[in-house]
Amino acid sequence: MAQYTDNLIPAMTGNTTPSGVVASSPIWDVRYPWKAFNHGTTYNINTDGWTGSGCNSWISYTFPNLTRINKIEIFNIIPAIAEGLDNWSHISAYGDDTNLIATFSRADLSPTAIQTSQYVLYTLEFDNSKNYNKYTLKFDNWSYTYIYEIKMYSKLLGKYLIMKDNEYYSIKDNTLTLLGAPTADIQKEQWFNAYGVNDLKTTLLTLDSSGNKLIDSLDDKFEIRMMVPKS
Repeated sequence: MAQYTDNLIPAMTGNTTPSGVVASSPIWDVRYPWKAFNHGTTYNINTDGWTGSGCNSWISYTFPNLTRINKIEIFNIIPAIAEGLDNWSHISAYGDDTNLIATFSRADLSPTAIQTSQYVLYTLEFDNSKNYNKYTLKFDNWSYTYIYEIKMYSKLLGKYLIMKDNEYYSIKDNTLTLLGAPTADIQKEQWFNAYGVNDLKTTLLTLDSSGNKLIDSLDDKFEIRMMVPKS
């Protein structure tokens, strides 16, 4: 089962505070888009949520730095409460406005949705290896879109070191660096976090300035070790 970071969006108190930028299509009344990212738990659509007004609503969050997102949770209004006005059938996730990452139908999301007395939680999980600043959710609604909360997560990727004769080596920055034998598991975990690489294949096969591959400097006694860091 995939492991993820905590929600990467801070508790927003405005469209630009404390960090990042929230935007959306036209809204209903004072149901501002930042309210969908405020970590609220009252699930009151009038005071603690975003309502997109009009067809094809969209909402976005722009991170201060390039960020890779692989899971989005959407706390949606219970359809019965919306009296037929909650009518989107598909959600599309975009990176930096024009890059379509994934599209989901409500029918496909419904079997794994979690419904409580306050909301319906839809979870969007998708393969995405690229870092974007801005992530946008686009809905194909024809009236209103009611969202209490949106959370975004990055998948924790395995990090790689190599080992020989019980000693660990880093290959970060395409350089073979001896780290030594860890004195405890916590030190080993620190090494993976600090010196491990995510893309082992690229690291080993990328040509350096002299036209050499790192893999060519390794003999058959080197072993690959992988660890999934904790969030």
